[in-house]
Amino acid sequence: PFARTLSFRQSPPQGRMSPLPLFAAASMTALASQVPSAGESVGGVVLHRPPPSIHHLFAPGQKSVTRLQQFAIAPELFRSLPLHPNSNPPRGLPPPVPHRNPTMKLNPTYALVVSYDGTAFPGGYEKNPNLDVPTVQGVLSERISSAIGLDPLTRGIKLATSGRTDALVSAKASMMTFHVKEEIAASFLEDVNGLSVDADVTVRSATPVHASFHASFGGTSAREYLYVLPLLPHGAVLDDGEGNMSTYDCEEEYAVRLAEAANVLLSDVVGEEMDYLGMMKGKVKTQTTLCTILDAGCWYYDGDGNMLVGGEEGRPYEDVAPSFGECWREVRGRMSQCNDGVGSDSGVAGDVFPGWAGCLVFRVKSDRFLRRMMRKVVNSLLQEATFIVKADMDRVGGGANDWKGKWRQRVERQDRSGNTPALPQGLCFWRVEVE
Repeated sequence: PFARTLSFRQSPPQGRMSPLPLFAAASMTALASQVPSAGESVGGVVLHRPPPSIHHLFAPGQKSVTRLQQFAIAPELFRSLPLHPNSNPPRGLPPPVPHRNPTMKLNPTYALVVSYDGTAFPGGYEKNPNLDVPTVQGVLSERISSAIGLDPLTRGIKLATSGRTDALVSAKASMMTFHVKEEIAASFLEDVNGLSVDADVTVRSATPVHASFHASFGGTSAREYLYVLPLLPHGAVLDDGEGNMSTYDCEEEYAVRLAEAANVLLSDVVGEEMDYLGMMKGKVKTQTTLCTILDAGCWYYDGDGNMLVGGEEGRPYEDVAPSFGECWREVRGRMSQCNDGVGSDSGVAGDVFPGWAGCLVFRVKSDRFLRRMMRKVVNSLLQEATFIVKADMDRVGGGANDWKGKWRQRVERQDRSGNTPALPQGLCFWRVEVE
């Protein structure tokens, strides 16, 4: 009987690259019995799920130079993208709910829209008193407290945010709020607009809002993230940092079909409240793990910024973000001319980086996100889309729609195993919607 094996690279504990079967004939034994989808047959093809790993489109090696170079373009890309037109908080926002103590005096409240380069903050957003590393909250609260005449150590402001991003995760329009006892002079708000803090944080706007507005809990209805996965040239030879060599496998047709399959998978969950426990990491510290993905899609852009796949099926063929294709082309061209050899066509591993061939972009808007949820959504979608594409390449007839419920089933199983979060450097908190 027919039998075939396709390579799927992953990183075992020793860091060596080893091929694994994606699917094979029905006579082959299924992988771990605890994986519900192992051995499932569709069109005569039996899928075999690989052990826990990050998707093979991420360069191999936990700390390899190639992996760092692969995502070096992402912060520059986020910096060059224009703000979404609906990124500012409304003025005079009415209270979302009556205050529990109507006689209580509410302090003046101000909302900031902030952009930052996450790669400059190894501590992420939230300040940790036990760690002496830069954080967005620490740097920004200290700077603003000093500007309004408060001692950052004793009376500094406390910033609340719409998204507590992990280390190395960037933001384009994160909304933050803080309270003060006395109203701030209008001249301060003028000075704050466009304020750059250490060149890595920029305050886009500073606006007085209703005292009941809170960036984390009151007045916001949805958050939106972008994830950019820069793709290396097909056939590039890569070093994982430990002397193990591998070849990058991603032809353009493969990337296009991955994006199309991801859109089919996402369309099956949009608009429905589901339990995303399996798409989070760490202890559950929230009252619920229910989330509703309100909008989602996957895009593919080639090296010249041409959009070959444009988000969810049935929707207008538009950029994932305003001017994304133009920005990708400009930043890629500029960074490919760097003196360190980035952009060379040689494909030789070592000091010369092979450059970027194109990029996959994921955009997800949800009423809320769990810890590392977006990064695990991206990696698991890539895994499921890979199974679809590889299987359909070997089948006669059929298509991605035959597998529409595959990722939904994975979410419903709430199984956290086999899904390493995608690298943080590719993630950007895009914007927040207010009620």
